[in-house]
Amino acid sequence: MNFLGHLYLSFDEKPLLLGNFMGDFVKGKAYQNYSKPIQKGILLHRQIDLFTDQHDAVRACTKALRPKFGKYASIIPDIFFDYFLVRNWDNFSDQNLSDFCEGTYQYLEQEKHQLPQPMQTFLPAMIARNWLVNYGKLWGIRKALESLERRTRYTSNLSEAVHELNHREHFYQKQFEQFMPEVILFTQKKIKTL
Repeated sequence: MNFLGHLYLSFDEKPLLLGNFMGDFVKGKAYQNYSKPIQKGILLHRQIDLFTDQHDAVRACTKALRPKFGKYASIIPDIFFDYFLVRNWDNFSDQNLSDFCEGTYQYLEQEKHQLPQPMQTFLPAMIARNWLVNYGKLWGIRKALESLERRTRYTSNLSEAVHELNHREHFYQKQFEQFMPEVILFTQKKIKTL
């Protein structure tokens, strides 16, 4: 899952949400520098990532993407699944997507001082450009992939994956539909045990 997925899977528990949001940016034991509720969110993020990477639907997506994107194929399904989460939001939440995103942006802005520095740097752009809602548009996915592409060490052509999504949307949608209810159930159980 990408940003929207992790934020959604925090089920509106605010300190947990903050940790879940920053999970990719807190390495190793550095999570211990945060309050217990934020630590729980960071650890939850890691568990969600582990579950995601091992899920058959995600592996099917990665396999389909590998011929064109090689070792970078495994990061693309996270972006695709945020696209489908936006487009199917009403199936997973009673809260309006715009209201969810606006409330989330306000909370993240309020707690920005607790975020790792790289996140503090990009948060204003994330809010101003409404990344979370725009993940539901192909151009929004392209922007997310371009951002990842700029950070890859080798040529990745990640931004070209939007064409794959456009041409095989039904296939990726079916993988998302298999994955999403299972990651929700997994996360709800995991929150109780962390």
